[in-house]
This record gives sequence, structure tokens and C-alpha cells, in this order.
Amino acid sequence: MITRRRAQYIVDEISGIIPQKINYIDAEGVIIASSEKERIGTKHTGVIKLISEGLEELKIISDDEFSGAKEGIVLPLRVRSKVVGAIAVSGEYPKIKPHVRIITKLVEILLLEDVQRQESRDFVAAKSIYISEWVHDEYAGSFEDFAERGLLLGIDVTIPRRIIFVNIKGKVESLETFAKKYEESKFEQSFFLAEKTYFIIGIPEMEDRSIKEYVKEIVEPFTNNEEICVRVGVDGRSRAEKDINKSYQEAIRAGKISSIKAGFTINFYNNIDLEIVMEDISDQAKKDYIIKVFSNIEEASIPELLRVLEIYYKYNGSIMRASQELYIHKNTLQKKLLRIADKTGKDPRSFQYAHLYSLAIYFFHSLKVD
Repeated sequence: MITRRRAQYIVDEISGIIPQKINYIDAEGVIIASSEKERIGTKHTGVIKLISEGLEELKIISDDEFSGAKEGIVLPLRVRSKVVGAIAVSGEYPKIKPHVRIITKLVEILLLEDVQRQESRDFVAAKSIYISEWVHDEYAGSFEDFAERGLLLGIDVTIPRRIIFVNIKGKVESLETFAKKYEESKFEQSFFLAEKTYFIIGIPEMEDRSIKEYVKEIVEPFTNNEEICVRVGVDGRSRAEKDINKSYQEAIRAGKISSIKAGFTINFYNNIDLEIVMEDISDQAKKDYIIKVFSNIEEASIPELLRVLEIYYKYNGSIMRASQELYIHKNTLQKKLLRIADKTGKDPRSFQYAHLYSLAIYFFHSLKVD
């Protein structure tokens, strides 16, 4: 019901208000917190009598009346009508009686708050586990039973939903901010699942255009922060019940592909084509391809040259615009391009070879993401 640390905190707080010695005793009669630290862990037999006989109050006349007890009053602690322990206040009965019931009631209020907080955490945890089982297609038993369990948690799996993958790389605080932003703008029957390195959001059926507006709203605090990188993937269409795993897989794939593109991106599964095939290529095959394209160039130099080519192709071969973004002189950029052509035998300025380098750039970024 309560930890020893929490019980001691309550005792210490109350002891700071009144002069009497206070003991928090569990339902087994063991003192788990006390104003007198040496009494912690000892047995208070008066509490055994109080609880076993259902007494509303136990007045202890002297220190030797009950083993482990001192002169004072013992009252039961109740949470939702159930006795969970007792509070013992030491001292002369006439002096302490006016304070005892106030102390007991205060402790009961604190205990109820603890229980309610724990129940709330347990409910959230149960809901999160349920959603994880659903989207990963890992539930046990029949789907009918699984769906019924969902209703008890407030989740109706028969409602068509769209699945959104969100990956935020940056400060830990940004993840908490994002979770709060979601709470502020969530829909009825939407859900939120925190995976190891990304978030999954399920929303009721919605068109792509509306999803894009919704996503921009919840990630808006991060889009202008250069220290935070946000990537989003959305499934191809709305699904429900057993098919939700397909939407989940589509959103993840779209999200991973969007992660290799420059800038903040929202990628829809229906808008990707060749990338789907490329995602199935092994990492080793990607590395081998990059090295083959940049033959005769030291491997350590390849990332910097790929960056140069990425910006060069971004501006459709404009030396002026590419050099400005790279913060180098246009002649320096020309020399870098000529060096690549001389070493590899494939001129990156030629349409004939541009697609080879573009594919190398794609593979390089996908390796960094993985």
C-alpha cells in the first residue's frame, strides 16, 4: 500500500507541525515509520488488537500495557473503507486526543491521493501495453476477446484509424514537450505510444491533407529549432482491427525513408515507390556500392564528397547556389567535382552518371539513419 520512505515522509511532515511522537504502523502491526527512529521495524501489539477486534480507537494507559507500545492513542487508517494500518500518537491521553483524529484524517487523505496516483499510472501502463500488443500484432487468444479487453480500457479497435510515425532527435526536454503537445490536440479515440526511438500516434480516419495540417500543429514547436530533427511517416490508408499492424509497418517505413531527406519532412507511404525496394537492400550491399562508385578515393574522404554532391544536385547543378550553401568559393567547388571525375572516371556533372551518385547519397543517409 505504501513504501517505508513515503510513510516516513508523512510522519516527518506531521511531526514538524505538532510536538507529539507519531508512529505509522502497517496492517501486520510493524512500525514502518516513526518520530523515534529506533522504534522502526519493531512490533506494536496494540495495533494487532485494534485491527483484529475492529476497534475505532485503542487507548493505551501505560508503556507496559502492550508489547512495543507506549502510552497514547492508536487509531485505524482506512482507505476506501479498508483498514490498511494504524497511526499511534504517544503522550498523555487528554493532551493528545484533540489532535489524533485530525492527524489520522490527514494521513488517510494523503494515502488516498497515493492510491489514486498509482491507479492512474497503472491504467496508463495497461493502456500502453494493450496498444503495443495491437499495433505489433502480438495479442494472445482470440481477437474478439482482445477487442473486448480494449473496450474496458476505453479503446475501440473497430474504429478505422491512420497511423503516424514521429521521430524526434534532440534534447530530452523536446520529447516531453511533444507528448504534452499531443495531449493538448488529441482526438477522441486517438492513441499515443512511445517506442524505443520514436512515437506512434493513431488517429481516427482522416484525409492526407488534414493529417499534414495536424502533424504540423503538434510538431510546430520544433520545426524552427536547428538542434532538433523531426521526421514523420504516415500509412497509406485507414485500417482497423487486425489490419492495424499493416498501417503501423507502412508508417514506420515511410518515416524511415523521410529520415534520409533534408529538412523537416512528412512522408506518406503512398508517395514512395523506388525507396520501398531500396529499404530491403542490406547495409553491407549499400556500403559496397558507395565504395565502388567512389573507386580510387580514400574511404575517409567519401562522406565530405557526398555532402558536396548532395548540395550540388539539390540546386540542379548550379555552381553558384551550391557553393553559397557549402560556404566555399565556386572555383573550389569546381575543383572538387573535377577531382571526383578524375579519380572515379565518372563525371558527376554528366547526366550519364548523376543517378549513380544520387543513389550513393541515398544509401549513405540510410546507413546513418539505421
